[in-house]
Amino acid sequence: MIDFVHLHVHTQYSLLDGQASVSALVDKAIADGMKGIAVTDHGSMFAIKEFCNYVNKKNGPVNGEIKDLKKQLALLEKEEDSVDRQERIAECKAKLEEAKSRIFKPIIGCEMYVARRSMDKKEGKPDQSGYHLVVLAKNKVGYHNLIKLVSRAWTEGYYMRPRTDRSELEKYHEGLIVSTACLGGEVPKKITQGLYEDAEE
Repeated sequence: MIDFVHLHVHTQYSLLDGQASVSALVDKAIADGMKGIAVTDHGSMFAIKEFCNYVNKKNGPVNGEIKDLKKQLALLEKEEDSVDRQERIAECKAKLEEAKSRIFKPIIGCEMYVARRSMDKKEGKPDQSGYHLVVLAKNKVGYHNLIKLVSRAWTEGYYMRPRTDRSELEKYHEGLIVSTACLGGEVPKKITQGLYEDAEE
C-alpha cells in the first residue's frame, strides 16, 4: 500500500467548517496506518498545542522503545569483538529503524486567507475574505514564520477574516511549503474561470 498523509485537515477550531476533535483525527489517522497528518485550520493555529501534545502522548511508548534500543546499541558497540556481536548490532539497528517508522508525525499548518489586493486595504467586498492557501511548516524556521504570518494576519490584516498577502508570504517564506488549497484558492478559482495563463502565473 502507498503511504498517504492528509495535508489539509480541519479540526473543531475551524468554526462552521470542522467538527472533529484533535484526538479523534489523530486516532483515526493512526488506525488507518498513516505516518502523520497536517492540521490546517481556517486562519488560525488554535489547535496546534493540543495537536502536538496529543501526538507526543501517542508517540510516548514508541519513543521509550527507541531510547532503550539506542542504549542497547551503544552498549553493544562498546563490547569487545565476539562471534555474534556484529549480528546483534545489525539486529538492534533493524529494531531501531522499525520503531522509528512507527513514530507519528504532526505537521503544523494553517489554511490562510490571502487578500486579493493587499492586507492593508479594507474597502468593502473586494477585500473581504480572500483566496485560500494551505501553508505548512517544513522545519523550526518555517514554524516561526508561520506563527508570524498568522499573527500578523490577525493583528494587521484582519478584515472580516484574518488575511495575509503575497508580500507577507514572500517576506516570511523560508521553511514553508505552500499548496493551492481548495476551490477557494487563487489557482483553482482562475482555472474554473478559464483564466489558465493567470493560473499558471
